[in-house]
Amino acid sequence: MAWGNNIPNDYKFAELMSDVKAVYSNQYSFIVLHNNLVKNKYWLTGIGRSDCGALIPDEIHLALVNDKPSAVYATYNAYSVLTESGKIYSWGNANFGGVIPPQVKDFLNRRKMEYICATSQAFCAYNADGDIITWGDSNYGGSIDSQTLDDIADDGGVYTVVASNGAFCAITQGRKKAVAWGNRSYGGLISGDALSVAARGKIVLCRASNTSFTIISKAGDIGCWGAINKAPLTETALTDDSVTDSRTGSSDVILNKSVVLGIKNYMKSLEWVDDEEPINASGKSRLKSHVKKATPPVSMTSVKTATGSELDLYSNDGAFFLIARDEGYNTEFVTAWGNTAGGGVLNGDISETLSAAKVLQVVSTNGAFGCLVDAGKTKGIVVVWGRSLQQSDAGSLPTDPEIKSLLNRDVVALYSLKMLPGSIYQPPRYVDPAIAAVLKDGTYVVWGGRIKGGAQHLIG
Repeated sequence: MAWGNNIPNDYKFAELMSDVKAVYSNQYSFIVLHNNLVKNKYWLTGIGRSDCGALIPDEIHLALVNDKPSAVYATYNAYSVLTESGKIYSWGNANFGGVIPPQVKDFLNRRKMEYICATSQAFCAYNADGDIITWGDSNYGGSIDSQTLDDIADDGGVYTVVASNGAFCAITQGRKKAVAWGNRSYGGLISGDALSVAARGKIVLCRASNTSFTIISKAGDIGCWGAINKAPLTETALTDDSVTDSRTGSSDVILNKSVVLGIKNYMKSLEWVDDEEPINASGKSRLKSHVKKATPPVSMTSVKTATGSELDLYSNDGAFFLIARDEGYNTEFVTAWGNTAGGGVLNGDISETLSAAKVLQVVSTNGAFGCLVDAGKTKGIVVVWGRSLQQSDAGSLPTDPEIKSLLNRDVVALYSLKMLPGSIYQPPRYVDPAIAAVLKDGTYVVWGGRIKGGAQHLIG
């Protein structure tokens, strides 16, 4: 079922929205991928605004009949579909990547592509051979300048690509260097000390927020740029406990000494045996190689270790959260940076709780983070930080004592409701994000923006 603006009352849901394999959406429409052909003609059906992707062109339907879609990707007002044979078709608003230019189409037709990622207004396709191509709004990553293409090609092609709301960051196949393009306000230009981290390469973690990127190398060097650039990124640059974002004038702590040195020291504890794997004190390999050529999509948000440990990098609209856990989910290291009000700082209580607990799950809203943890014999505790209920987010627990007590134990899963950021840079507006907790008894607790009373306990 679907409801809301642009959903017609007479839509044939039983006929066109059944046998569903996956559902995709942009700002104004939905696309359904079916397990079997609908009416022997359609792998995909749409609902919503026709000019924003709900109306799939007949020629695309025809091309897909004998070349089954594997996945659909969305910008704000357009879609692209990747088929099992590696072909790509786009539709929707041309300014948002809904029309593939002839030269791009020719490039795609001569190659088998394997992965697509998207900013708010542009698409990027690439494959395991290192080929890469973009289309859509050039101001939001829809075109790559020749120098950036040369930098990628000279290092073996692209390994993987990460997207913010308005820019792309590619990690190269060879030395695992980072390059970026797109809207500068969204991280399209690597700046400050992040330039040297990106150029040295050996990047093992890369993640985007709404307007910025973070990269971390095997040596533990961290680079951060975009809307939260100009942070101290090397030990020689660490002269103050905090820095000011020169573009916005914000006094928020972006990266302080404890964050930079903490990451550096933790990564140093994994002694490198060669260019690919670190070892621990016993001589056993600790980190599986994350630098070999691999078939996309390659996740740069997580590094799995040979012992079962894992480093995971999370983000929301303006902050980042890094956690390392052993195979039993026990925390080995934890830190955060970025917008302080939006979860970029762990206060003492939060840091202590996470450091001493088993962290089972991490979710984020636009301006907050939430963790599901086990602490000693108490299972299923919810820990949150960032923008509070008073700020229309879920970074504080409900104030109602009865509802709050339900989050102190026996929670089995967390889900987040994250609202779509605007496609043109402006100060963040946190409108209606929320977190839902599933309790052991099958009921739910939801809290955050536009939740009646700030929080509710839902039964049945």
